[in-house]
Amino acid sequence: KLNNHMTHLAYDNVDEFIAKQKLYSELSQKKKNIFKALMSPCWTFVKLYFFKRGFMDGWHGFVIAKIYAQYTFWKYIK
Repeated sequence: KLNNHMTHLAYDNVDEFIAKQKLYSELSQKKKNIFKALMSPCWTFVKLYFFKRGFMDGWHGFVIAKIYAQYTFWKYIK
């Protein structure tokens, strides 16, 4: 049990986060499908920003949802 609050930062900055997402998208490539390449990122953004309440984090939540949507697009387009 921790006595104090702990903050876990997986990435030092947004550029590092985006670079990791690009790498992960290459490692988890999906079969090319134009429909999924267009629809899956939209669903990812809606799911993270609205259903998982990313909007509660302000612009940080928006940026995270956008980056994950971009990652989803890269998975299907590469």
